[in-house]
Amino acid sequence: MEALAAIGGPRTAGPLIGALRDALRDADHDIEFKAVSALQRIGPRAVKPLVGALTYYSQASAAAVANALGAIWDARAVDLLITELTDQDSRVRAVAAAALGAIGDARAVDPLITALTDQDKHVRAAAASGLGSIKDARAIGPLISALPDDDPGVWTARNALAQSGASAVEPLIAALGDKDWTIRRGAAQTLGDIGDTRAIEPLTAAARARRLSIHKDRYTAVRRAAADALAQIKERDARSPD
Repeated sequence: MEALAAIGGPRTAGPLIGALRDALRDADHDIEFKAVSALQRIGPRAVKPLVGALTYYSQASAAAVANALGAIWDARAVDLLITELTDQDSRVRAVAAAALGAIGDARAVDPLITALTDQDKHVRAAAASGLGSIKDARAIGPLISALPDDDPGVWTARNALAQSGASAVEPLIAALGDKDWTIRRGAAQTLGDIGDTRAIEPLTAAARARRLSIHKDRYTAVRRAAADALAQIKERDARSPD
């Protein structure tokens, strides 16, 4: 494999892709590691064969391919992966999103924001995770809008916002007043994850709020989330050194 990588070129990428596919099928992690390493050394010329081979892999096995793609630090790789976000195969779109997050290039932010509304939940989750890795302020609003998404998207959006840290606090505080109760609940939970003391006062108000509605149980869920978030922040603050 090292010899193939040294030769380089699309013709050598093909045999390496075949070796990687067989290794993933047979759970041969040694061969998998060597094939991925060799493909990384080939560089951008390995991107297209790697992406094209994704349809052969399960969602779990595709993580190895995403790591290989993410390790190819080249502008051409980013451009190609952005193109693959519109591929007909959802597995290709999901792994392209994960790889773009691993690379961390800001050019991927807007395409990944678009992918947050993909029809496939795995693509949406991968896009949210990728945006969390890149940590660009442009993604905060769209990630807040993604909080009501079904599992695993809701958790991934929440985790991505938590990764944004202090820059997400003010937008999340504003989201405590959103008309959608699931966004209010998700905003409260995420503020608890971040642990910024700026959220104490607005979370206190949210925890005490009472709204007349035939769906009062839903608002109870928001109040409970706010109360739990307050407890998280106060506990973290108490543990912090003076």
